[in-house]
Amino acid sequence: PPLTRGRAASRGREVSVQPSLTMALRLGPALLPLAVIVVPPIANMLAWRVASRHLSNLDHVQLFPTYAKAVHVPGSDTPGWDVWVRGVVYEPEDVHPAKRAVMTALGRAADFAGFSGATLKQRLRPFMFDYSRNKQVNVTVDGCLNRDDCPRMELGPGSYRQNAVSGADGIFDGHLSIPPTPGLVPGDVLRVVGPHTSAGARLIAPEGLTVVSDIDDTIKHTGTGSVSRVLYHSFLTPSFRAVDGMPTLLATWAGGDAAGAAAADVHLLSSSPWSMLPSLLPWLEHEGFPAATPHLRRFRLELFEPWGLDVGSLRLLQKPLQYKLGVLRRLLADFPGRHFVLLGDSSERDPEIYGAAMREFPDQVKCALIRDVPGRAMATGRGERAFEGSPAGRWRVFQSPAELAPR
Repeated sequence: PPLTRGRAASRGREVSVQPSLTMALRLGPALLPLAVIVVPPIANMLAWRVASRHLSNLDHVQLFPTYAKAVHVPGSDTPGWDVWVRGVVYEPEDVHPAKRAVMTALGRAADFAGFSGATLKQRLRPFMFDYSRNKQVNVTVDGCLNRDDCPRMELGPGSYRQNAVSGADGIFDGHLSIPPTPGLVPGDVLRVVGPHTSAGARLIAPEGLTVVSDIDDTIKHTGTGSVSRVLYHSFLTPSFRAVDGMPTLLATWAGGDAAGAAAADVHLLSSSPWSMLPSLLPWLEHEGFPAATPHLRRFRLELFEPWGLDVGSLRLLQKPLQYKLGVLRRLLADFPGRHFVLLGDSSERDPEIYGAAMREFPDQVKCALIRDVPGRAMATGRGERAFEGSPAGRWRVFQSPAELAPR
């Protein structure tokens, strides 16, 4: 009898397995989209956790131009400085056979279509990098870039070094603390040094004028609103093209004038991915734009990882209003004593973004200037709606930089 019961029980279990298996087979296709959504971020998280923090021989580090704000140090009449540090850790695309093949094919296709394959590959390179996550980067300060007689900084232990750790997109952020140093003044540019790389960090006074400018279709022709024009102006045109008069206007604002107006500090704020910076920075200098701190979106595109498309690329889907307003809030909070001029265009959401910033910080945001882009001009009433509730008379629309006063 015990044996009989056991066999009966076994048969019962065998019979009970069949409906479960059938249900699993039916639910499998329905659960597949969920798995596609859930598995990549989990794989990214696990890969980030197990990645070695030490830089490998293949890792490259690039520092971005940044700024430093003055901080009060108790017992000292000379301010200290808080230096914002930002950069990226990556492996070049040429160490991966699949990426080399893709770059070669795209270059040949561009040549065949009558464009420059070399230009396309050069501008696409940063998008093809393999970004190194969880890497520890030691950053320090070594003198000034703008003068040879930079005062010696008596740096205490740990005050001038920052061990920043890169995120899943390879980007790392950190802060360096510079103690009070007589002779170190606003306008000086500190030399921030990392592994085989360096960049400048401009010292910004607590008071003065700050200009925050958009890039695409404000100072550089991009063709926002048309995918084909954006791709052409970003990757295929032999050279980026500046909006007439913009280099002179920003350089004038940044240089002060004979009447005693102080030099403005310039920031460039764009919804474009940071991967455009290696192409943008040399062009900005060549065109005569003043030195500026760039603020571009964090971005990572990893089509060649085992788990597929990296979720970090979804940052580009973030609304420009959320991203740009977040950066503006940080700048306005870092410099509560400075006045801000916001420069943008009508092709995107700049009027609405600047209107929100002006309503939130009416004492700091003194003016918003909107370039009326041909073909994407300001609709009737848009400006009034965008700046509704902000101080009257603090915004205007212009077609040419020549319409704006030099200061």
